[in-house]
Amino acid sequence: MNGFLLWLVEANAFWLTGYIVYCLLAGDTFFRLRRAVLLGLSVAALLLPLFSGWSCATMAGEAPLFAVPHWLPTVVVGVRRADAMGWTHVLPYVYVAVSALLLLRTVVQLVITLRFIRRQPVCEAPDGTLYRLLPPGTSPFSFFCWLLLSQESVVSPHFAVIVCHERVHMRRGHSFDILWMRLQQALLWMNPCVWLALCELRRIHDYETDCEVTRLTASRQDYQMALLTTQTRHSVATNLCNNFNVSPLKERILMMNKTRTRRSAALKYALLIPVAALTLMCGGTLRAAATGTLSSVTRPQVVVKKTPAKATPSTVRRVAYKSPKKAKANGTVVPRKGDVLPQYPGGDVAMQRFIAENVHYPIAALDAGVGGKVTVFFTVTAEGKACNFKTGSLSNYGLNEEALRVVSLLKDKKFTPGRQNGKPVDMQM
Repeated sequence: MNGFLLWLVEANAFWLTGYIVYCLLAGDTFFRLRRAVLLGLSVAALLLPLFSGWSCATMAGEAPLFAVPHWLPTVVVGVRRADAMGWTHVLPYVYVAVSALLLLRTVVQLVITLRFIRRQPVCEAPDGTLYRLLPPGTSPFSFFCWLLLSQESVVSPHFAVIVCHERVHMRRGHSFDILWMRLQQALLWMNPCVWLALCELRRIHDYETDCEVTRLTASRQDYQMALLTTQTRHSVATNLCNNFNVSPLKERILMMNKTRTRRSAALKYALLIPVAALTLMCGGTLRAAATGTLSSVTRPQVVVKKTPAKATPSTVRRVAYKSPKKAKANGTVVPRKGDVLPQYPGGDVAMQRFIAENVHYPIAALDAGVGGKVTVFFTVTAEGKACNFKTGSLSNYGLNEEALRVVSLLKDKKFTPGRQNGKPVDMQM
């Protein structure tokens, strides 16, 4: 669940910052651009966390600074009781459950809408327009490629305006937008910006359609009169459909009468690009910090933390003052610059996981709630066999004994031996 939680945090953070910037920039008459920005925010919120994860993986692959070659990365093992279920463990499942319910609600509404449309008879208007006939007294609406009209709308003097309005909705694919945003709400239901964005998108749909209709067929006054005459009719459309008068009429009339914004003002939406870049950088930093301190393994009671190898003063001195002439080619040597180090089958990460998966945390240390750092020394021979295991610290609640036992299991593994001057040698690790 850690990856899912990281994705969730980054997606919600981008939605929050992006929508706030959008609200500061909006208010113009670039309806098509504003619609594209909202849909772009919804897509970017899902994809940007994936790119931040890729950048985090790239950074994680870089060699740590100040790493001494022969000191392997530390395997930090913490205790997690299998019977302990805190709120942090329950919360992801609760979140997924609510998302599943919201998704189910959308599916049910979609099925109900489609069944309702299929039950309505298909009719043809005097001008040849095919539509499905609604019950008397209901408001016309469209859904994907279906046009639904009542008999009052067909005989109305505003019939051409109503049909043009709904055809613009159908041609622009507004139903796809609504369904997509409903899926966003199911995934990111805790973020209020997602719910506000759907309301804003519906208003933009009507603004865009109003602008298109007044440009194509009718005068502004005739179109506004058509909106007024259908305002009091009952609507049977669900919130997935494009209703003829779903938005507040006053806002739509004000927007129709508003002076068109100059095209050069559209450049202000380019400010969303640095917002996306900043969110991507912050997400990569967050993911790197999280994955650098916590990654789960198959044993549920163990948490593995991978930390970079650290150079202690003693090892720095040994490497700095080790004379190349003192390193014996046929004996145990300390690796130096230019040597080929022994390699565990699968690499250091595989060795870390092998060690962590075989740890049995000492009961005495578990009951006392203590931990400690244990250093284990061993030698990889020129034949690739690990031997001479020993610890360099005092015993503490059985931690040393357990660390020595687990690392000693490496004797059954076949290492790639280290090489010095091109020859395999016994090497200290």
